[in-house]
Amino acid sequence: MIYSGIITSKNGSEIPLFTDGLPMHSKYNPEREAVQFAEGITAGFALVIGIGGAYHIAALLKKNTRIHILAVEADRESLSFCRQIECATKTEKDSRVTFTDAAGMQRALRELYKPAVYGNLCVLFNRAWENENKAAAQEIRENAKRALEEISADYSVQSHFGKIWQENIIRNSAFVHNTEPCDADTSKTAAVIAAGPSLDNSFSKLRDNRDKYYIISTDTAFRALCSRGIKSDAVVSVDAQMVTTGHFMPSRQVEKSNYFKNTRFVMSLSSPDSAVRQIMAKGGTVEFVTTGHPLEALFIEENKTYMPKLDCGAGTVTVAACDFARQEGFKKIELFGADFAFSLGKPYTRGTYLDANLTGTAERLECAEQKFASLMFRTELLSDNKKTTTTSLKNYARSLSEWAEKNAYFFIEENLLYSEKPAAGPRKFLKKNCSFYGAKDFIKKIQKELQKICSAGKEEFNGDNKNTAPFLPLVAWIKKNTPEGNNMDVLDCMKLAYKMSLRYNCIL
Repeated sequence: MIYSGIITSKNGSEIPLFTDGLPMHSKYNPEREAVQFAEGITAGFALVIGIGGAYHIAALLKKNTRIHILAVEADRESLSFCRQIECATKTEKDSRVTFTDAAGMQRALRELYKPAVYGNLCVLFNRAWENENKAAAQEIRENAKRALEEISADYSVQSHFGKIWQENIIRNSAFVHNTEPCDADTSKTAAVIAAGPSLDNSFSKLRDNRDKYYIISTDTAFRALCSRGIKSDAVVSVDAQMVTTGHFMPSRQVEKSNYFKNTRFVMSLSSPDSAVRQIMAKGGTVEFVTTGHPLEALFIEENKTYMPKLDCGAGTVTVAACDFARQEGFKKIELFGADFAFSLGKPYTRGTYLDANLTGTAERLECAEQKFASLMFRTELLSDNKKTTTTSLKNYARSLSEWAEKNAYFFIEENLLYSEKPAAGPRKFLKKNCSFYGAKDFIKKIQKELQKICSAGKEEFNGDNKNTAPFLPLVAWIKKNTPEGNNMDVLDCMKLAYKMSLRYNCIL
């Protein structure tokens, strides 16, 4: 608790006092002081540190009618104290404002701040509050920086993949059908196979102990396993890029061995439809999952059904494969090839699609080794426990550790995870006898939703609501990748998205 009481200013306003007796706002006219605080703030979203009597927050709302504010107080007790003050109580009722304490700030910021909707964000400290709580202010500043880095990375991904996600989801809606869950023998150990270089040393162990493992391959490792005569029980794929299709193009010799039949291919609804078509044509069973795209949520809602959601952590298929094992009910998960580093001086294990691609394009002036080296050196390399890694790979490794902690899995050995209760219950799949939208019906639904959004005038338009959420990744793509996008507001981007949706009738 950072406050000790409340006094009345000269103009009759309530002023909170810090524990040392100093006031947070002007003892004469806190409203006039607040006007200066709000001067010159034009951002669409503000993170305000220090609530107190909230006069400065009220001034921001008055100055900028379209701003949205996340206001942070030091702790829960201090926040409750602030809510006793009339101005703070009134301000919190405004739909554009959210109050939270420091402990809940990161989560609230990740949930509320949508760059595609609000544009720029500014961080504003109440000066008196910051002077009185320097340690807390520094901690909040660092936590806010971490949260914003995550948001920035997520927005960057959206701006890159927004369009392809939307097209893939629409195309794949033609292949979703009633799916019966397949039984997995959870008395075995789930072997999650990633494509790191150390997998080269693990193939013999997998072959010799095949009956002890339920093999869950990542898409990147699938070809490498096939080429060693190891059949996967399940394959997990969550990448929307066309390169995913290359993972499922093994050699002719491998194709004759029926590595696709009786194998479960767990695919994100936003996976490339070319990969889905190829798997189905070769006899594989595709089970669609969602990875959290809001358009996937719209599809699920419209069909009044259930689709499993896989946790991908920081965006790595290895975590998604582990989460699949958790939802299947496996207590033991053994990791193979999950290096998250360029160990053995290589980027991947032998036998991935890259071997064929890069070797096939090798020439005298640029050999295959140079092409593989370019994969490793395309970003800054870091040294980590005698391994060469990158910032992205370190984030993936941290993401796996965070996933394990969140889901009560413990590393009993370096690459062996164990959980006493891996899942709350049996894994559910799409319900029987659901009447699914076909792709054309889903396109019509999307067009109808966008038309409804675009019919609103600028004053009535709310860019942050349930109706607009499915299209925000596409808006992020429009803002970055169209000539006019950077200067367009959200409503104009939605109108462009509607025009783009009219072309979807031709993509099936």
